[in-house]
Amino acid sequence: MVGGFGDGYGRISGAHSIHNGLTKVPGTHKFLHGEKVAYGILVQLTLEGKTDQIEQLIPFYKSMRLPLTLKELDADSLEDIETISYYSTRPSESIHLMGIQTQDQVKEAILTVEKSLASL
Repeated sequence: MVGGFGDGYGRISGAHSIHNGLTKVPGTHKFLHGEKVAYGILVQLTLEGKTDQIEQLIPFYKSMRLPLTLKELDADSLEDIETISYYSTRPSESIHLMGIQTQDQVKEAILTVEKSLASL
């Protein structure tokens, strides 16, 4: 399913790096790989400035019971966000294929996702 939301390297770059960061937060261990990648897609779209596409995905996510926020993944503390953004931007991560270089870029995108979807 994830492959259908991007093309080329976009299929794995941001969303899977966010997944990898989420795996470092103990609260997320009970969630499936695809649930974490689904959240990563929201962050990747935010990093790409494609927030209109997030709006289009919301009904689908709700129908599939996919997480829209970190709270739904038991990972919504500031410490968790720091951990996710740190590990998702390590030198070996594919997020760099998007031109994302810093932890702060990811942290900002996560906070944007959280702020915009918190009321859903």
